Amino acid sequence: MFFIASKVLFFLISPLSWIVALLLLAVFARKEGLKKYSLWSGLLLLLVFTNPILSNYAMVEWEYAAIPKDQLPYVETAVVLGGMLEPGKEPIDQYHFNGSADRINEALILFKEGIVQKLILSGGSGSLMDQTLREAHFLGAYSQTLIEAHDDQIFMEANSRNTYENAVETARILDSLGLKEQKVLLITSASHMARALRCFKKQGIIAIPFPVDFRGQQGNWSPFWILPSHTALEAWNILIKEWVGLLTYRLTGYA
Repeated sequence: MFFIASKVLFFLISPLSWIVALLLLAVFARKEGLKKYSLWSGLLLLLVFTNPILSNYAMVEWEYAAIPKDQLPYVETAVVLGGMLEPGKEPIDQYHFNGSADRINEALILFKEGIVQKLILSGGSGSLMDQTLREAHFLGAYSQTLIEAHDDQIFMEANSRNTYENAVETARILDSLGLKEQKVLLITSASHMARALRCFKKQGIIAIPFPVDFRGQQGNWSPFWILPSHTALEAWNILIKEWVGLLTYRLTGYA
């Protein structure tokens, strides 16, 4: 039930949903005052949420700081959180990544460089309708095409559907391997790291953050940043989802 409720909630809190709802209200409202209020409110939100300067500032402030590889403590196992693939998308003989592909690619680089010796790929199906296509299985197959690893080096956790379940199911795998007391490297998007760390800590896992997939740009000013951009809207969608998600997880005791 929580999984379904979270999907509905994230749709309702999307800035684009607010903007569309206000503009539709401006079209169909009968009262002239309500029409004007809805129209100007919708346009104002559109300007704010498509402004790259505002979204970039918020993203830079929120994202977990990058950690150089040479400053990482020794860990044997890295946990890679899913949410980067769209299983089932055509053509089915290709891997369809979204903007978070850095999660798996950076993990594979760490493995090839010998910085970690084991990978736990955590992610089931994020679909409400189809629970048969599990992301971890696809990530496991993808990994095997790029690195040479034994069966006892890559573990696929394909039951979790959200960050809380990522932590719960990973804890079970670590327990089964006798690694629960060891530190693990947690690999996920920089914008998602705060919520993920709290979930893993709640499960008693000692996680060292390794954020990837940075969206904010520091010191990379461009005159074009004064122009509305759809990427700004996408950034706000990510940020608001994380803020509301973290608040919800804390209220429910998940993090």
